Amino acid sequence: MLAGCTADRETSSPTTPAAPPESSAPVESSVPTVLIIDGSGSMNETDAPGPRIDAAKSAAHRLIDALPGASRIALETYGTTTGSAEKDRPAGCRDVTLLLPLGPLDRDAVNSAVDTITPSGYTPISLALETAAEQLPADDSAQAIVLISDGEETCDTPPCDTATRIKQSHPGLTVSTVGFKVDGAAADQLRCIADATGGLYVQAANADQLAARLLATRNLDEAHRSLTSSGRAGIELGASIGEIRSHHPDFPEAAQTGTVTVKWIDCDYTFTDGRLVSIAPHDGGRTIDGVATGDDITKAVELYGKPLATTRNSDNTTTVVLDADPNTDHAYRMTVENYAAARDSFAGTIRNIVLCRCKPRAPTRPEGVTDDTVRNMTFPVASCGVGERGWVNTVPIKLTDGRGEARTATGDFGGVSIADPELVGWLDVDGDGIEDAVIVYRCIGSTFDLCCAGRGSNDQFVRVFDFSDPAAPRPVGDLIAGGTSPVRGENYGETRRINRARVAGSAIITEETLIYPDSADPAGLSHPPDATIEVTHRYTPHGWESTERVIR
Repeated sequence: MLAGCTADRETSSPTTPAAPPESSAPVESSVPTVLIIDGSGSMNETDAPGPRIDAAKSAAHRLIDALPGASRIALETYGTTTGSAEKDRPAGCRDVTLLLPLGPLDRDAVNSAVDTITPSGYTPISLALETAAEQLPADDSAQAIVLISDGEETCDTPPCDTATRIKQSHPGLTVSTVGFKVDGAAADQLRCIADATGGLYVQAANADQLAARLLATRNLDEAHRSLTSSGRAGIELGASIGEIRSHHPDFPEAAQTGTVTVKWIDCDYTFTDGRLVSIAPHDGGRTIDGVATGDDITKAVELYGKPLATTRNSDNTTTVVLDADPNTDHAYRMTVENYAAARDSFAGTIRNIVLCRCKPRAPTRPEGVTDDTVRNMTFPVASCGVGERGWVNTVPIKLTDGRGEARTATGDFGGVSIADPELVGWLDVDGDGIEDAVIVYRCIGSTFDLCCAGRGSNDQFVRVFDFSDPAAPRPVGDLIAGGTSPVRGENYGETRRINRARVAGSAIITEETLIYPDSADPAGLSHPPDATIEVTHRYTPHGWESTERVIR
């Protein structure tokens, strides 16, 4: 029964017997199972997306369709025959309905009964568990209850106590709970029910997760070997070394300060100051939803949403961070080979999965930085030139109402002026949790009272500034200048000017055209001379990396 990071424990599966160590595939046999679907009023909430009850019904249909033909199943609900007002409480706390008694699986009948559930009332979980247990043999045979709920008990009897009592009369029983859109006390209550009976507790944040996690209750052995949104095999992120050792005495001792990694049963557990911050299975990892090594990253994105962060590695892989639990800092950190992303399309093969307390913090924005702040800021040295492009100001340029000239200590002109700075967006470029300002501005190769020597001396640049200290903005990364368009058969390019800049997600997008399109040889360029080139700039540890395409 031990595999990956699993603890030494006995588990029973609601619909499959224990698989042999060399196989975790579901076996075509089953144990008597009662499925309980929450029908309380809160299941009408439309954040699944769509009504929660619709997501629960869809998940139940998928479970029913996946059950072995020899299954014996009962279907139960609660909260469907009363309202949820205080006057309805006495009746609401007795509102449990057995839709189908335990019997041989009739998929059409069970699916039809699921569709009749209409949420409206209270959440009498304790009574629902007692009613479900009455459908099962009062002996030590393997049997299961599976509960989908989006809230905690709203009546008087603590359901964890009820589950403990039922377990005593039904020693072979496991109660698995799927918490849908729950946290806090509701999550603790559902977890306690599962823990008291040796069942599985998982949370789901959307309809796809709900369906996948309900299916996971079919094979508890495999589920306990999987990474959930909170941990694995009862060892949860945030737990102290002492708490883990109290349940698993053979878990190694470790330092209580600093960061240390402990190897135990083919897994790496990393602690920071004595608290568990990551679980890394040596076999590559598998999530409770069935995402595993070898899968395409698209499967993970469908379940957990778009990546929260990506980091390109030096070995043709990318580290992709996905949200494991919207209510915590827990995330899945996946190593993906040949990763690619374009708008809402993703590709790449998952090579490794780690559960960690590593969700990127939402960056904060410096207070008090306005358009007026930018129009009166001081641009540092080298704000207008890069390589052979532009004019490098050797002294800072202080702007007043959007205009400023480089002036030396003796008052001489420093070779460049800056005009019309514009704050086009915010982007946490350096990953320090503080958003940086993306500013586009004009650099002019003369004083304001002189006429510019052609379009090439009046150019647009983009630069990112850290305004943690608004009085002394600090540049982040190099200056972004217009690119060049290649000339066929030559080793140089025609210079382009930035006409527009914007922030899109984690990138800066510039739109560029040739500075002198009327003098360029159309036959010598790789695109028409009046075309606009869209350039996407992404910041990496090696600086800005840019990709471009002709858009018109």
